[in-house]
Amino acid sequence: MNYRREIDGLRAFAVLPVILFHAGFEMFSGGFIGVDIFFVISGYLITTIVLTELVQEKFSLAGFYERRARRILPMLFLVMLVCIPFAWLWMLPSDTEDFSQSLVAVSIFSSNILFWEESGYFDATAELKPLLHTWSLAVEEQYYVIFPFFLMLSWRFGKQWILTCLAIVFAMSLVVAEWGSHTKPTAAFYLLPTRAWELLTGAFAAFYLLKTRCTTFKKSLSEPGGWAGIALILYAVFAYDPSTPFPGFHAVIPTVGALLVILFATHLTTAGRFIGNRIFVGIGLISYSAYLWHQPLFAFARHRSPIEPGHDIFVVLSIINFILAYLSWRYIEQPFRIDKNISTSQIFSLAFLTSLTFISIGVLESLYHEKIVLYRHADDVNFHRNTNLLKLAKSTSPVALTINRHDDGNCRFSVLNLDATVSERLTNCAERFGAGVLVFGDSHATNLYHALIRNPANANINFMVGITKNGCHLPTQEADCQYEEILEFLKKHPSTFKHAIYEKAGHLMLKFSGRREELRNPRSSIKAEIDINTINGVGNYLEKLSKYSSVTWFGPRLEPLVSEREYLKLGCNTHFAPTEKQVTTYNQLDTDLEKFSDNKNWRYVSQIKLVNFDFSTDFGDCNRLLWLDMNHFSKEGEELFGKRFVLSELLR
Repeated sequence: MNYRREIDGLRAFAVLPVILFHAGFEMFSGGFIGVDIFFVISGYLITTIVLTELVQEKFSLAGFYERRARRILPMLFLVMLVCIPFAWLWMLPSDTEDFSQSLVAVSIFSSNILFWEESGYFDATAELKPLLHTWSLAVEEQYYVIFPFFLMLSWRFGKQWILTCLAIVFAMSLVVAEWGSHTKPTAAFYLLPTRAWELLTGAFAAFYLLKTRCTTFKKSLSEPGGWAGIALILYAVFAYDPSTPFPGFHAVIPTVGALLVILFATHLTTAGRFIGNRIFVGIGLISYSAYLWHQPLFAFARHRSPIEPGHDIFVVLSIINFILAYLSWRYIEQPFRIDKNISTSQIFSLAFLTSLTFISIGVLESLYHEKIVLYRHADDVNFHRNTNLLKLAKSTSPVALTINRHDDGNCRFSVLNLDATVSERLTNCAERFGAGVLVFGDSHATNLYHALIRNPANANINFMVGITKNGCHLPTQEADCQYEEILEFLKKHPSTFKHAIYEKAGHLMLKFSGRREELRNPRSSIKAEIDINTINGVGNYLEKLSKYSSVTWFGPRLEPLVSEREYLKLGCNTHFAPTEKQVTTYNQLDTDLEKFSDNKNWRYVSQIKLVNFDFSTDFGDCNRLLWLDMNHFSKEGEELFGKRFVLSELLR
């Protein structure tokens, strides 16, 4: 196929936003869409090569996978190798275990599945994963296990039949992506079924351009078409943010933008000459190496700093990233792609042996990750003490172990689901004790229920039930959440509960211009504003529920946002006082929610005012740890703060 500078220029429009987004620059809040552009480019280039070889009857699977191996594996293996010693030196026990699992997953191109199971792409913990970005490589390689086989086997049926099949897959993938972006956002973000349509977008471009045997259009079409593509990409980069449902219909904008650039931005157009200028092309040529290096650099910088590093650090790291990218492109990428002295059998043998080595290292690390970290800190008594305290707090936390829920065998119990068995139990309890108290919501509501149960002042309430599930946040109505079930149950049995108390994590009602843990950094310019759509959604639901029970919205807590690495680095003797930004942000949210509750059929209670957190004592000491995961109470935290939650006062 003929070389097109514009495609390399388009790669620059893909990699730069991703890097700047991961660096935490608020302006590039939608920079994650760069991956979508990469998918379209990959779909276009690979399909063009395969179709050309099929037409010429030169296609072979061995040749195809050899090219993929030469292109992908040398740099990927180098980055993985460099990450290992830094992971051993700088990572904490739980992070080292995650890293070892990712070594195995990356080696078999399944890291997207691993990261889907571990956390969301936009979670704070995700930014600490050096190999997080390899999820996109896994998606591509999974796609290319299927796609060449399909083209090769179906070639005899003709292009029209092939295109019809691909169009059906495209439509199904896009529909599932849209549904998943609202109901299963993490799975939708990471997995192939919801990303295949983006790769197929590039594939359709390849089919069309090869069919017409033409890469240019009339100037009246190509000029505005190319610029429209660039505009769509830039719009998504600057207008989207992590709260944008993705990768459903919102992903169509940057994807179509990339498609328009491929179709219309040729060297004969001003748009093509703009995107194909020397600077963009140069960045595009080294974009693969730049993409691979940036996440480890940023992740390890975050591991080394107790709090989120400032923008100045990320500017320096970004410059280092491009220096490394150039050197890697020059001395690793190019030689492996061009050097014919490295035979096909050698490429496959090296790929197999290196993958096996990384898998072995990952398995060994996974088995001995804690010993590795503690050995590194053998002489640090405080680190060992803090680590043991953290482990103890995690092992006894009902949030960390949601199966460890309170159940007295009678009518004081906490469950995940409101099924037929639980419904019968609730109605029986109401018959025995009269109308009870319901606590419902997300993981913060789980904390609240256990805090209420642990308070002896609430022991006289014989019927108190928690229906809570981690990650279930109103107004989102995910399939496995219970909000509709609760509403339907109370419609049928309105006398079951006299009080229903709802709690939702505060950070989920705010839109941050960066990552919320940046509130701990006095130098950060992070801003937060109330998410009015979320607030309205919660309010509307509580209004419906108030027809059948007295409803209280228990307001969000002031979240300490102290990460595990900050705690272990600074030690249990530290007074983890909140910053002024933290206090201002959560107090403003609390005030706004109080105003919002005026003239509603439900009432609002301020947790911040009720508890009056003083983190100089309320974070813990060297004998106990009261918080976990930056915003959850530990078991001891539930016991301490539960003493301030007296239901008779809370519900009066």
